[in-house]
Amino acid sequence: DRAFDAAGADLAGSLADAVELAQADEVMVIGGGQIYAMALPVAQRMILTIIDIEPRADTWFPEWDQQQWSKTKQRHFPVAEDNALAYRIVEFTRTESRD
Repeated sequence: DRAFDAAGADLAGSLADAVELAQADEVMVIGGGQIYAMALPVAQRMILTIIDIEPRADTWFPEWDQQQWSKTKQRHFPVAEDNALAYRIVEFTRTESRD
């Protein structure tokens, strides 16, 4: 929304513009679904939180070719007093060319 205005925020009209504005070695993309789909082809690393449930939802992380990625880290978090659902955080690194 090019009319959006937020004090102290830099606005970008595209993902490429946002990455350029960041002027950083690493840029984190934190959603939503359409933004993930745009960023996935250029991503080199993904850190996904995976919850083994099937919630009713209208937005999902995009399909991705798991053959292009290698699991590099994984942490499990069991059900606990402050955590009603077990989940895991999995880091993937791209292993194949995007071409």
